[in-house]
Amino acid sequence: MSTLHAIEQEISDLDYINNIMETYESVAATYMRRTKQSIVQSRAFYDGLKNAYDDVSYARELAAANKKQRKSFFPIMGLWKTISARVRPKRELVVWLSANTGLYGDIIQKTFAMFLQYVTSTRSDIVVVGKRGKLLFEERMPRVRYTYQELPDTATNTEDINRLVSLFSRYPRIHVFYGKFESFIAQDAVSTVLGEIEKKPELSSKESAIRKEMKPHMQFLFEPSLQEVAVFFEQEILASLFQQIMEESRLAKLAARMYQLDAATEHVTDILSSTMFEYQKLLHQLENKRQLELTNSRIALGI
Repeated sequence: MSTLHAIEQEISDLDYINNIMETYESVAATYMRRTKQSIVQSRAFYDGLKNAYDDVSYARELAAANKKQRKSFFPIMGLWKTISARVRPKRELVVWLSANTGLYGDIIQKTFAMFLQYVTSTRSDIVVVGKRGKLLFEERMPRVRYTYQELPDTATNTEDINRLVSLFSRYPRIHVFYGKFESFIAQDAVSTVLGEIEKKPELSSKESAIRKEMKPHMQFLFEPSLQEVAVFFEQEILASLFQQIMEESRLAKLAARMYQLDAATEHVTDILSSTMFEYQKLLHQLENKRQLELTNSRIALGI
C-alpha cells in the first residue's frame, strides 16, 4: 500500500502536469481564436489565386509544347532532346511540413505516412521542414538525401518564407504535404501542387482530344507577355500561396494539440480524482488505526 507521503507527492506531480497542459492549451486556443477565422475565410481567395496560377502554368507549358512542335522538323532537335533529357534537373521538389516539437497529436504521423508513400514511389528532390520531421525521416530513410529547413512553429516572418521559397525557383513543380484544419477534432493530411499541372501538354496526332481534356475553362490574353506574367507568378504569387499553406499547417497542428491536450487534461483529472480518493481513504484508515490503538490502550489500562 502506498504511503501517505508518496500519495501527497503524486498529487503534487499531477497538479504540476495539469497546470502545464492547461497552459499549452491556453496558448494554442489564443492563437486559434486570433487566426482561425481569417485563415478559413481566406481559403476561397487563395483557391482562386491557385487556380489562376495553374492557368498561367498551363498556358506557359502549352506555349513551350507548341514551340517544340514547330522546331521538330530539324533532325538535330531529336538529338538535342535526348541530350537535354539526360542532363535536365529533376522536375519536382517534394516538401513536407512537419514540426519542431511534439504534442501535436497524430497529424504529424498522418502527413508523414502520406509523404513517405509518395517519395518512395517517385524520383524527386526532398525538403523536410521541422526538427520532428528530420528525426522521423532519418529513422525511416537513413540513406536518402534530402534538404533540411527549420521554420518556427509559431508565427513565420517573410524572411523565413523567402529563404525556403528561394529553393522553389529551381523547380517547375513543387509538391507540398501538410496538415489541414477541418474542425477541432478533425485535421486531414493533404497535399498541394504548386507549379506544373499534373498532366503536361503534349502535341501529337491526338492533339485535339488532349487539348479538349486538359485546357482550362477559360482562355486568357496575357499582357504585357505570357513570360512576364509567369515570372511574376513565380516570384510573388508562389510565396503568397506557400505562406497560406504554412498557416493552414500551423492551424491544423494547433487544433491537434488542443484536442490532444484536452483529452490528456481530462485523463489527468480522472487520475487526480482517483488519487485524491485514495489519499482520503488512507487518511481514514490511519485515523481508524489511531482510534483503535487508543481504545485498546484504554482497555488495557482499565480506563
